[in-house]
Amino acid sequence: MRSKTTTELLMIMKLSNCEEAPVTTRSHTLLPTIVLAAMWRVKPPAWLSAGFALFLSVEGVAGQGTFQNLDFESAIIPSGTQPGSIVPISSALPGWSVSYSSPSGTIQATDVVYDGLSLGGAFVSIGDRFPGGIPQGNYSVCLFAGGLHNDTSSTISQTGLVPTGTVSFQVAIGWLFAAPIITLGGQTISSGSDISSFAGKVETLSITEPPPLPPYVAPSYAVIDDIRFDTVPEPSIFTLFAVGALLIGRRVKREQR
Repeated sequence: MRSKTTTELLMIMKLSNCEEAPVTTRSHTLLPTIVLAAMWRVKPPAWLSAGFALFLSVEGVAGQGTFQNLDFESAIIPSGTQPGSIVPISSALPGWSVSYSSPSGTIQATDVVYDGLSLGGAFVSIGDRFPGGIPQGNYSVCLFAGGLHNDTSSTISQTGLVPTGTVSFQVAIGWLFAAPIITLGGQTISSGSDISSFAGKVETLSITEPPPLPPYVAPSYAVIDDIRFDTVPEPSIFTLFAVGALLIGRRVKREQR
C-alpha cells in the first residue's frame, strides 16, 4: 500500500476534527457524509457500519415544521400540584388550544385539569396517571367527552407548517367507547395516513373525542402521545450518499488487492 502524501494527511486531520461537531439540525445534513469519509481513512473498518448508522439515523429524523410540543413534554406542572388541579393551557399544553363543542355551540377553554378523570362530562387533562399508562415520556393528554347523556365533545388543535418531505402522520393513541376523530386541513386522517399532499403547507391539526355511543353512559376518552410527521430525505441527499458509498466500495477493493 502506498504512503499518504502531505496533502492527504492534512485532509484527514481536517476531516477528523469534524467528528466532534454535534449534528442537531437538518442544516448540518451534509456533515455525516464528511464524517463517514473521515472515519474510513482514520478508523478501523468496524467503524464503517457505525458511520452508515449515524448517517441513516440523522437522515431519518422526522422534522416537525412549525408545530410545537407534539409529544406534550413541554408541560410545566409546578411541583406539588395535586391530581384534579386546574392548570392554565399556556403551561400545561404550550402550542395547543382546547375547545368543547355541543349542539349549542363551541367554547374555547383557558385551563385543563392535571391528572383528572371524568365521572361525567367533557374536559381535557394533562398528566401521567391515565388508564392504559403513558405511551412515551412523562406526559400524555387525555380527552374526555360526554357521559351521563352529556353530548359535549373535547378537542385539542394546533396550526403549523407541515414539514417539507412529509409522507405520513403518526400518533400513539388509545381510546374507549368512542374513536377519536383526527383531522389535518379539515381532512380526516389516522395514524399511518399518507399526508404527502399537505407537505410544505400551513394546516390545522385537530384531535376530537366525541361523546360515547349508546348504550354507554360513562364518558368516552382518548389518551394521546408522541405525534409526529414522518419525512424522507431529499433526493439530492440520497444521490450524494449513493456516490459516497460507491467511492468507498472502490477504495476497499483497491486496498484489498
